[in-house]
Amino acid sequence: MYGPTLLAKTLPKVTKKICSRKFVMLGRLMDHWDDIMGESFAFKTQPVKIRYFKAKRKNEGPTAALDIAASPSDATLLQYQKQLILERLNMIFGSDSYINDIRFVPQTANQQSRAPKAPIQRRALLPSETKQLAELVSDIQDAEIREKLLNFGKAVLQDKTTSL
Repeated sequence: MYGPTLLAKTLPKVTKKICSRKFVMLGRLMDHWDDIMGESFAFKTQPVKIRYFKAKRKNEGPTAALDIAASPSDATLLQYQKQLILERLNMIFGSDSYINDIRFVPQTANQQSRAPKAPIQRRALLPSETKQLAELVSDIQDAEIREKLLNFGKAVLQDKTTSL
């Protein structure tokens, strides 16, 4: 049956192919941001936008450019590392990465949400707690698993926020 159909029924079919690629790539970028930018710039920068371009030739795939927010001084330093960042993108995403250009947008990145976390403060274990942990894992045959479980138990007990 042919005839007019609701836009709400047809629009998702049309946009699914375009939007699914765009937002999946952005999510993957956020997941691997520390690996892409390195420790020194990961919390000072953030991805802002992925700009997509149609292929110029039929045998070429789509291309994209990544906009990265950084302070003006960091943007200058990052400009020298542009090729390295592109190589990291290709290394992490493989053939799925069609980002072939990076533009550094001079603006202050959201440093509060990306700031490194403070280390967890741990308390010393009581002798009774150490003895109890050793007894709990004593029946485990595999030495490696026993040691890992013992370390895990110590970490749980030492965490100040955990109340047992």
